[in-house]
Amino acid sequence: TLAVKGMFMAHLDRKEEGYETIKRGIEISPKSSISWHIYGIVNRSDQKYTEAIKCYEEALNGDPDNINILRDLASLQAHMRQFDKLIQTRQKLVKLNSLYVPFWLGLANTYHMAGKYDQAIKVISSNEEAMKIEPGIGPTEISELLMYKNWLIELNGDYQQALENLKEIRPKILDITGWKEQKANLLFKVNRNEAAAMAYQDLIERNPDNKAYILGYLACNGLDLAQPEDRDAILDVIHTLQHQFPNSSTLRFMPLTFCDGDDFVKSADVVAKHALRKGIPSLFTSMKLLYADKAKGTALETLFEGYAVQLRDTKRFNDSADDEAASVQT
Repeated sequence: TLAVKGMFMAHLDRKEEGYETIKRGIEISPKSSISWHIYGIVNRSDQKYTEAIKCYEEALNGDPDNINILRDLASLQAHMRQFDKLIQTRQKLVKLNSLYVPFWLGLANTYHMAGKYDQAIKVISSNEEAMKIEPGIGPTEISELLMYKNWLIELNGDYQQALENLKEIRPKILDITGWKEQKANLLFKVNRNEAAAMAYQDLIERNPDNKAYILGYLACNGLDLAQPEDRDAILDVIHTLQHQFPNSSTLRFMPLTFCDGDDFVKSADVVAKHALRKGIPSLFTSMKLLYADKAKGTALETLFEGYAVQLRDTKRFNDSADDEAASVQT
């Protein structure tokens, strides 16, 4: 009773008095799991996480199978990255109710956070069938669980096994895009670059504005933006993709991030004129980061000043035979 009273007082701007009241309750009944649990809750609300964990552990000494205390303890152990202790807590929860999906999923996730991927895979594999008959668990949940397990296999370094598993689970996966992304990723990791390039090409067709797909496609062709000697070849690949997907703003803008000199000016000219003619208000926002490079900033300044002169004198750009719309001229 004193502990509960102290908790209310601590949350009613009478914090010091509340703490003293809880401590008196513990002194009267030092083995009371309720008092120690409440003391932990109050400490947690004040962000005294280490003290809260100690309180929860004391509470479990009096009531070791209390699920609510174990769950609160697990939450704070995860927050404090105490993964070895968290594994023990999660194992206790699973022993108390092995059929409750959140408990064994929590254990698998804990193994994952601790870097023990093989253990996480074992937990999921041993409970897959039980999950299928769990009320409220439908195809979507099964699909996400299978994709999570496949990711764990990848993290464990078994890329070929992960690829084989991905093919096996395909009929049960609802997130087709996610499945295709993982397929492309795994094909690249097992050095099947030609097949991976085709997989990334398929993804680009689905979404040509996804930069990760484009970078993946370049990587499959042995090209790396960080390597200056690859930039001409990268530009050729991007120009090819631009012809295939002319509406992709990402493909239009990407050359500006790695080109310089005349190539930069040509690419900036394409991007700027397209945005001006389409009335895209975010043109400056998208180009603002380029001004961090002094040479690019100067080139953009010259380019836009040239536009202003051309539109003022001829109402059109130099490469255009027709007058531009009034919205562009102003």
